[in-house]
Amino acid sequence: MGLFFRRSVIAGVFFVLAGCNGEGSGTGGNSSRGSEALIAIGLVVGVTALDALIDSQFASPIEADGELVTTRMFGGRNQFEPSNFWSYGVIAFPTGLNRRNAERYLLFCEAFIAGLDPIDFDTPRPNNQALTVWPVRDRVTDEIYTNDTCSKAAEGYDIVESRKIINFAVRRGRQLDDRRGPFLIATHPGADIRQNADETALLTFDLSDYDNPDEIDRAIRVWSSKLRSDPAKWNSIEEQSRSKKGMWRLYDTLGDSADDYLQIGG
Repeated sequence: MGLFFRRSVIAGVFFVLAGCNGEGSGTGGNSSRGSEALIAIGLVVGVTALDALIDSQFASPIEADGELVTTRMFGGRNQFEPSNFWSYGVIAFPTGLNRRNAERYLLFCEAFIAGLDPIDFDTPRPNNQALTVWPVRDRVTDEIYTNDTCSKAAEGYDIVESRKIINFAVRRGRQLDDRRGPFLIATHPGADIRQNADETALLTFDLSDYDNPDEIDRAIRVWSSKLRSDPAKWNSIEEQSRSKKGMWRLYDTLGDSADDYLQIGG
């Protein structure tokens, strides 16, 4: 889709410029009408390409029909429709930014950026994306965060939305309410927790005991791997606590084959 979109835009610009040049150099009515036609064609091509891009990025299929990729985005409330995505997740802190946890926010933000793919024109359709969102208070794009990204992302973190998502996971039986977090929480298919999300597959990862940057980076890679695993096993994986920290390290080494080794779920 990215290549189609770029080529279509180039073609549209070509027709518009050709039409404008024709108007500038033409002397008769036929020339003027021809130029107007070229401009009209260019506008139609450009608008058609834009519509195709929007349709491909924000259609609402549930099942993946291609390679599943794990993506990330800084996003405001209601900025993305969760049901458009194969799975929709959030990195959720239970406590807002303060002097004591500021460094922790930055560490997890840096791992979030490094460990998951950004969304761009070459990213597959949403039904082939397992999206994880860093929730912020305002509607944003990644471009806003090009300078000092994680400081801005930490300062703008939407703690109200985060706590709602944590409470949703607790209602679904995850024991997260007495932990310091953050937590990675995802549903398949992607779902709005305010609506019919109780029947979705739920995956959680408690990162409360992760402090070292290398461990945090590794944990995000494990999260990426588990998002691409069979959702039928998600509900049987409890929240990840101290006793299960070694299990996630094993996932990092063995990949999905660790499920068989540990006899988890199914």
